Amino acid sequence: MSLLYENIKSDRNKARKLGFRDDLATVNMVIDRIQKKEKEIGRELEDKDIVSLVQTFDKQLNEEKQGYLDRGNNERVKYIEDSQDMIALYIPKQLEESEIRDVVEDAIHKLASDGLQIGLVMKEVMKRVDGIADKKLTSQIVKEEVNKYA
Repeated sequence: MSLLYENIKSDRNKARKLGFRDDLATVNMVIDRIQKKEKEIGRELEDKDIVSLVQTFDKQLNEEKQGYLDRGNNERVKYIEDSQDMIALYIPKQLEESEIRDVVEDAIHKLASDGLQIGLVMKEVMKRVDGIADKKLTSQIVKEEVNKYA
């Protein structure tokens, strides 16, 4: 069992003992997603897989929160924000846009002699930032930076 999964299970037990029902519900949702994914793929998830799964869950919560914001359901928005605060414990700090740009520029300089192809640059960048940078933003920055040299 991965260290991160052990930490999540430990947090569930703490929430249960302390009577934190909302935290318990959130952690149980994360554990449920992990167990379903493990069953689907037939093996235990590694930490990086769990981080990716939790990041996806966080994005889904953002979409759900936006729907409640649009309808003015502030109580539900607060509940979702509290859930996001809880699962943020399992997600590494994400790189800022400027930090991603630095990695992209470094990759471009490293690959300049091979010819700048977006796919090659993206592959090199993702080796360095996978799990700690938003993939959509990273892809956008790679395209912008490579096109500067085109």
